[in-house]
Amino acid sequence: ALAFFRSPLGRKVVAAELKATRKDELARNAKGLPKIQASDDRLLIIGHLAQALPAREAGAEVSLAIAGVAADSLSSMIPGLFGGGQAQNLLDGQRQRLMGQIGEDLNNTLLYVYRDLSDAELEEFATFAESPDGKAYYQAALAAVRAGLAVGQSSSDLK
Repeated sequence: ALAFFRSPLGRKVVAAELKATRKDELARNAKGLPKIQASDDRLLIIGHLAQALPAREAGAEVSLAIAGVAADSLSSMIPGLFGGGQAQNLLDGQRQRLMGQIGEDLNNTLLYVYRDLSDAELEEFATFAESPDGKAYYQAALAAVRAGLAVGQSSSDLK
């Protein structure tokens, strides 16, 4: 994985991701991303990339962590509001729904983020993401996101 991300294409992928998450880009797209038109070939490549990247899972974890903090804050302000793990059960029930919502617009999001990559570059990136090294990297990245968001939870709570 390190070899890929150190390659010219890997650096271009990282640059595209960093550009998409810059403050000015986020502000410009606060009401949603523009609908990106793409060829059938590019849509097929993006579909493969969408399946290979754990974007749905990572997005759901971040959203649930934020909701969990809000629920904990509310519970501390109004004791007894959520009792016996009720808040966590509610959040866990939302995981699949959130992943579905994220998935609905994932292809367009990926088309937007990687819009400056050629079809050949996008294909090479998708091939890496689907490779054993790519899968291992993205699963480790997802585990790191989950661990980073689990501050204050016991290790038995981590999924």
